[in-house]
Amino acid sequence: MKDFLSKLGFGSTSDGVDLDTLMSQSEDVDVVTEPADFYVKPLLLTEDSAQLKEELTAGNVILLSIAQFTRNPARLKEKISEVTGFVESINGDIAKISDDKLLVTPARVKIVKNRRR
Repeated sequence: MKDFLSKLGFGSTSDGVDLDTLMSQSEDVDVVTEPADFYVKPLLLTEDSAQLKEELTAGNVILLSIAQFTRNPARLKEKISEVTGFVESINGDIAKISDDKLLVTPARVKIVKNRRR
C-alpha cells in the first residue's frame, strides 16, 4: 500500500506529515473524538417512528433501513407515507438510495436527485 501511495505522490505531504503514520494513528482513535453539531445515523424503520422523528428534529441525517417491511408492500407504503409526511412538515427531504435504504434529511437539508435517463 505504501509503495502504491508513494507512486501517486501521497507518501508524505509537503509539510512533512507522513500519510502512513497519520492513517495508522486514526485506526486507534474513535471516529467521533469530538462532539459534532449533527450526525449521520443508521436507523431501522419500526412501527414506532418516535426515534426517527427525534433524530430529524435534532438535525441529524438518517440512513433508514426499510428491509423489515419489504415483505409487506401495503404496510411499507403506509410507513413511508407517514415518514414522508413528517419530513415534509419539517421542510426536510427523503430519497431512495437502494431497495431497502432511504436517505432522510432534517429541516433545510435537501437531496439533489438526478433522474436516470
